[in-house]
Amino acid sequence: MRKILYILSLAFCLTTPANAQDTMVRFLAHTPEHVFEFIPDRLFAELPEYVQLMRKSQPLGGEIVFEVKNRFNDTSRIDTISNDYAALTMAETLHVQMLALPYEKTDTVVCMIKTYYGPEAESVISFYDLNWNRLSNADFMPQVQEEEFFAKPDSMTDQRFDELKRWIEPVIWKAEIIPSLQQIVFTLSTPMLTQEEKTQVNAILLQRKVKWGGKMFEKC
Repeated sequence: MRKILYILSLAFCLTTPANAQDTMVRFLAHTPEHVFEFIPDRLFAELPEYVQLMRKSQPLGGEIVFEVKNRFNDTSRIDTISNDYAALTMAETLHVQMLALPYEKTDTVVCMIKTYYGPEAESVISFYDLNWNRLSNADFMPQVQEEEFFAKPDSMTDQRFDELKRWIEPVIWKAEIIPSLQQIVFTLSTPMLTQEEKTQVNAILLQRKVKWGGKMFEKC
């Protein structure tokens, strides 16, 4: 059901003090089944045991890649894990990022981004406490409006600008956590466009960023 791969790299340094990875390790170890429907309940339950094992067996440091078989007989894996951050490949078409954030009311809130890869990437953001109780997105994330992703170059006519905006249908976006900065970067996806059309549309597109402010993410 599980396989541990040992890779010498900097992604998971086992020379860190014993409790350094414990917050995210414990959180993932208690992942309920409803969060990832095709992952059997408590499939990551053995993660703390293996982290401790690797700390003892790899005193000079290394990366742990924790792999498990999901219900489709495919591989789900934890690619990176630290005290406050984890990156997972749940399937070829589903990648997950989690970031534990300091929060004055409950000490810690976890932001999770699921990104689904079809014709283009589309992300879903959710928030949890450390007991996997779902929290309201409205309490932690400002609304990012569609118009905030567009900017008209000085050399472009209003007519051309409006035309390019109409090409983007449906409006979907990809979100990515930058853990070292406690930021989320939003990028519009353009699944219905040809490569040539995407090149033209990129002239008017902007990335948007939000940064954790202690109580919620704030636009920056």
